[in-house]
Amino acid sequence: MPFKAGDGWKAQVRKNGRRKEARFKTRKEALDWEAKYRGLPIEEWDTDRIPTVYLIDWATKYLDCAAVKFGDKTYREKRAMFRLLFQSVNPNLPVARLTPGDILAHLQKQAQGRSGYEANKDRKNLVAGWNWGIKYMGLPAPNPCLVDRFAEQRQRRYIPPISDFWKVYEAAETKQDRLMLLAYLHTAARRAELFRLCWTDVDFNRGELVLSTRKRMDGSLEYDELPMTDDLYAALLEHKLSSSSLHSAARVIYFDGFR
Repeated sequence: MPFKAGDGWKAQVRKNGRRKEARFKTRKEALDWEAKYRGLPIEEWDTDRIPTVYLIDWATKYLDCAAVKFGDKTYREKRAMFRLLFQSVNPNLPVARLTPGDILAHLQKQAQGRSGYEANKDRKNLVAGWNWGIKYMGLPAPNPCLVDRFAEQRQRRYIPPISDFWKVYEAAETKQDRLMLLAYLHTAARRAELFRLCWTDVDFNRGELVLSTRKRMDGSLEYDELPMTDDLYAALLEHKLSSSSLHSAARVIYFDGFR
């Protein structure tokens, strides 16, 4: 007889020392499955060779791939998304039993408790993860995560005037802090791009520096060459010639406190 297992039902059939089992969302589905296999000769049990894949299997394999393909921030975002999902949906549910209704109910809870923007961000990651699963794990299509988006109320970002920037710059306590701020101003780089910057990326002869980014479709590390302004050129050259930077690691700007 089927027995309760988490949010679903586990069915088992034993015959001639062999055992076959599967998980289902309802008790009736589990009973029907048991009845089917009790009526089959044991030599026909192995005709159903497709193993049951559970949501936790999908999540684990997708996160393993994401850890290699994407940056740390994107990986942590996807991991957090699955943790929240499995507070609403049983991770031991077979992937074939996941419905758009399950996803919609979960995302509605996120929209109410967090925001429509955060729910849409989780939806984006769920859709991408399921599409990956369709391609590499044989997950069923259509994608059950393609539910309607939620209304968003985004706050307009505050853009400080240049006068405020220079106030912060003057208040900086160290030369390295001022160099970092100057680099942000003159390159418009992302934080991760500046934190990856090494001396090998700075070409004083050509007056250029190279920024690396993972903000591409496949997550690959790609490079952009940028001309240095005169002010940034002078600040970087002074930093390189200083005794502290000559004996440090290869990084130009290295502020663990800002990570």
